[in-house]
Amino acid sequence: AALARVALAESNSANHAAAEPYARESLEIRVKALGPDAREVADSHTSLGLALGGMRRHAQAREHLLACLRIRQTLLPLDESGIASAMHNLGQHHAVAGTHEAGVAYYQQAIDLKTRLHGAEHPSTLNSVEGLGMTLWRANRLADAEPLLAKLHTSQLKVNGPESERTASAATAWGNVLMDLGRYDQAQVALANASAILSKPPLPERSMRYAITTANYGLLLAARGDMPAAIAQLSNAHTVRSKRVRDDDAGLAGLRLSLGRILLQVGNLPQAAQWLERSLAVRTQHHKPGDAELADARLALVELRVAQGRTADAAAEWQTLSMPAQPSINLRLNALKSQAALRRAQGDAAAVEAVPAATAMLAERAALAKTALGTEHPRTLEAKLDLAMLLQQSGQTEQATAMAKALQPLMGAFAPQGWQAAQLQKLLN
Repeated sequence: AALARVALAESNSANHAAAEPYARESLEIRVKALGPDAREVADSHTSLGLALGGMRRHAQAREHLLACLRIRQTLLPLDESGIASAMHNLGQHHAVAGTHEAGVAYYQQAIDLKTRLHGAEHPSTLNSVEGLGMTLWRANRLADAEPLLAKLHTSQLKVNGPESERTASAATAWGNVLMDLGRYDQAQVALANASAILSKPPLPERSMRYAITTANYGLLLAARGDMPAAIAQLSNAHTVRSKRVRDDDAGLAGLRLSLGRILLQVGNLPQAAQWLERSLAVRTQHHKPGDAELADARLALVELRVAQGRTADAAAEWQTLSMPAQPSINLRLNALKSQAALRRAQGDAAAVEAVPAATAMLAERAALAKTALGTEHPRTLEAKLDLAMLLQQSGQTEQATAMAKALQPLMGAFAPQGWQAAQLQKLLN
């Protein structure tokens, strides 16, 4: 029992590799002492399944989580609460593994059972509601996720109060969905409140939940164009997370990628290179070609090499890029931006088609954003802004100015001091 609990504690701190040997030893002892179908054996299967899932060993993780559910179902009616917990864990597993609809189904079963056993506003029920909302978000079912998470936030405020970590977690989940919907003002309120709740201890003592929430807040600030504030938030998140996980942690690689992209945007190429190269090294180690996270890290490195004037290296990175079979809209937008930057860098006096080719790619990016996200979504406006800048730089001033004037009344989602506002003003001038 102690070994299983240590494994859970390590997994909850994102130390999944450290959790695995504890969980395996616990399972071995219990099976030997109690037989394979004992209630306690199910607990050890859970600990091992969560550890394996955290290391992205999804097939093995699912095997143990299903074993837990099978054992608990044989103990009916004594273990209904345990069955609900097992379903919750399987929902979480499928959400992380990318099989989102299976995750939605398991979470919904867990919620139905927990509501019957404990009530709709019991902490355990609300925990599964948050998992369902986050899985809907990952599945890009934003219209389903947003009202569910808005209601969850209201419930957590009622049950736990405005200073609770559970309230902060619900605000973070809701803020993530609001950000993807393009409702940046509302998202900033939710994420700023969550970050403030979790900021009470001194920086070195803050939790992994603080690191996750603050990273999301930093990404929102970057999306709004407030790069100095975004760098500060993401750096704090990196400081806290790096003290609690191994250097090859997937979340740490994601933080480094985000920091590198922002530093690249503001022109700090040496630091951008440090973060982007470290992120790509970890993702190359843990992901296969065709994985979305590896592809995104490689796209960022293409843009870095272009900015460094290393066009041949950028082209070599592009050649090694392997996109997933069904890339997300964000990955597709990032790919078109990187490709346009590379194509333009490859142009010279003897290759005058480079600028028209880059322009066509940015026009495709703007059209894709409009179709997928909507005419007034901030990412659509940003894509149009980038296109207008390239048009101006290539001498098509009249068309660029007309685009800028059309964009001007729609820029309220961006920070007044952000790069988008500065770019627009440059176009108008």
